[in-house]
Amino acid sequence: MSMGRRGAGVATLTASVKITNNSPFYVFVLLIGHPSAVDDVGNVFDQINSVTGVSYCPERGLSRGTASKMYCVGRPLDRRWLWPVDRYTEIEPGQSASFNIVVVAQNGSDGKTISLTQEVAYRVVKEADIADDATLPEEQKLKAIHLGSFGFNASPGQKELVTTSIVFDAVK
Repeated sequence: MSMGRRGAGVATLTASVKITNNSPFYVFVLLIGHPSAVDDVGNVFDQINSVTGVSYCPERGLSRGTASKMYCVGRPLDRRWLWPVDRYTEIEPGQSASFNIVVVAQNGSDGKTISLTQEVAYRVVKEADIADDATLPEEQKLKAIHLGSFGFNASPGQKELVTTSIVFDAVK
């Protein structure tokens, strides 16, 4: 993961993140909702410029938080807004996927460190079941979705590696 910030009045934060699947399972991911970014003096990056590289379901003009879960992941199930489960980004065992987030702080950012968090919906499939996954009904796939988040704390220009992880038990 790397982050960079530019601008004095209106500040832009760009984060490049690599998700590596170190498990023996196939993982399907969907970034959901508004990325949360704030510097250590309280300046908020409150405008999304872009989220690219993996499947992303933005909030639909509603208040932040549970709205993204309801409308992107279908909890409760609302098919008007539901993100298609077959369009999640697939990450095979031992492989990685990279994505970029660009957010803007309209009131500037002059803090020394920045925290960035992104909600994620993910589904895990055993290798033995991957061949049958394409024919699995969407309702069954929806029941297997988990929610989590990626979180990072870093200083722009920081040289050390910043990591986070989502750990899950074996799928039944």
